[in-house]
Amino acid sequence: MTALDELTKLLPPPERRPAPDYDWPAIEAETGTALPHDYKCLVETYGPVRFSANLRLCTPHGGLDLACWTALTRELLGDPDFPPESEHVPAGFALDPSALQPWGSITGNEYCLWYTAGPDPDTWPVIVGGPAVWGFYRGTVTEFVLALLTRTLPHSEYFDDISEFVEDHGAYCVIDRDGAQSTIHAA
Repeated sequence: MTALDELTKLLPPPERRPAPDYDWPAIEAETGTALPHDYKCLVETYGPVRFSANLRLCTPHGGLDLACWTALTRELLGDPDFPPESEHVPAGFALDPSALQPWGSITGNEYCLWYTAGPDPDTWPVIVGGPAVWGFYRGTVTEFVLALLTRTLPHSEYFDDISEFVEDHGAYCVIDRDGAQSTIHAA
């Protein structure tokens, strides 16, 4: 069973799939990078979505538009004061702004990024957080979302903080479609 299968079992998306027919080659040209297959499947399954209200998935032409968020994030991450020196960056990761590609956001204007190490986007690890504290996850976006919602993220200062919200409020998602929102709670 894939992480997407497990996620859709935990939070079944509405029967009606997202309306947009995503032109992935055009979207990748617009963002300037190839995108992981896992991310594309997640977007095609849920469309514009917030998971447990604190993790918002960037989608092409959605409320948090991927191309716009990419441009803004690259500008912000390109600030000479970013990133701060960080001693807790594990081996195999870097906070080099030129190697970071956004895919979402966390409440509080924190980033959800891929570390674009290597030519295969399907192997890019996930980095989430902000200038003061970062979380590093070796897995796909869907695996990260599933681990967040099932409270199985590896122990770290950042992951413990964002997992508290799920612990307090439960696993759910809010899907935005055609100007209407639908909330799905885990069974």
